[in-house]
Amino acid sequence: MSERELVELGRKAAALQGVTVKLVGRWLWAWGDTRPHAPALKALGFKWAPRKGKWYLPGCPRRNRKPMAYPAIVERYGEDEVAPGGGAR
Repeated sequence: MSERELVELGRKAAALQGVTVKLVGRWLWAWGDTRPHAPALKALGFKWAPRKGKWYLPGCPRRNRKPMAYPAIVERYGEDEVAPGGGAR
């Protein structure tokens, strides 16, 4: 998936009321008031990460099979917030 396609999906998810979306490396992560939006997130291709309590959408295959906590992922790859009307901030 190209970065442009990934950011476009992120914008759609960020437009959902109460949902925060961040681009971390080449993956999108979404959280907030997501329960009422679960069907929409699933339709966009997001999957639920129960240990992290967040939704994710991989933009590329996973490199490391070892589980990582979300703060460690952010520390390694950095993060950009995805705005509903724009791209990554």
